[in-house]
Amino acid sequence: KKETQNLKEDTNKVLRYLEFAKNLEPPDSAMVVISIAEDLANKLNYQRGVKLAGYLRPQKVYAQFIRESKHLKEDTNKVLLYVSVAISLQGFPQFRDTARAIGIKAKELAYKLNYLRGIELSICTEGFLAETNMNLPLALRYYGEATKIAESHKSYLDIYGKYPEIYELYNSCLNIYYYQADYPDAMEI
Repeated sequence: KKETQNLKEDTNKVLRYLEFAKNLEPPDSAMVVISIAEDLANKLNYQRGVKLAGYLRPQKVYAQFIRESKHLKEDTNKVLLYVSVAISLQGFPQFRDTARAIGIKAKELAYKLNYLRGIELSICTEGFLAETNMNLPLALRYYGEATKIAESHKSYLDIYGKYPEIYELYNSCLNIYYYQADYPDAMEI
């Protein structure tokens, strides 16, 4: 902070933040610095800085995942961590295969634990990944499986709004049918 305090708000400051974040060891602290750099890059309309932040962010997310997953027991928290990391990494092309592998691990662990919510979320994550890769029929299949599980344990009836994914799943299905101009199937949902 002292080093960047006297720097004016320009592209050099963005690069300094990113260089600092690259070498910063607790990944969660690095994520904060990357966010600051990305905000400044957006403010300055510095596209290279935005791209560099976008390149560095998934590396730190993955490093944090490796660090945290080592110490977790094989329980529902581990399933939820796997799902959240898979979703976080899906938007970055260099980590899509990793995101898919982590999502599969989440689903396997959820089945092993018989954790219905984890099964639903992991299948939904696979749908997101398939949609990101433009494999729309596969995404629809995953979304359909996830909605059946969500409906079977009534996650859409939660009064506190903890499980609004059922609506997101239906919305994702409708969007895919819309992109494919398959309006009759969209109306069946």
